[in-house]
Amino acid sequence: MLRTNLTKIQNIVDQNGIIFLTYGGFLTQTLISGITEALEFEADHCELNSGFANNIFTIFIELAQNMMNYSRSLDENSTHPKTEGIIIVGKKTDSIF
Repeated sequence: MLRTNLTKIQNIVDQNGIIFLTYGGFLTQTLISGITEALEFEADHCELNSGFANNIFTIFIELAQNMMNYSRSLDENSTHPKTEGIIIVGKKTDSIF
């Protein structure tokens, strides 16, 4: 059920053309590192100011780690908690993400 809702949210925001990056699913430190690399690539591609880009990375990493550490849910078929959520980095204007 959660996967279906995450997919619906991703589809809605993708249709509005405001997404810089979106991910929904399990969170791990390795995944957060990989997404950070993808954000860095996208920032380079969009030629963002390095100070501005670093602010985005810092906020993203902090929020993603909080989600990983504190948003644990139980799977219907398991007693082991899972860390999952949805991360969306959107762009409103050239200087508001």
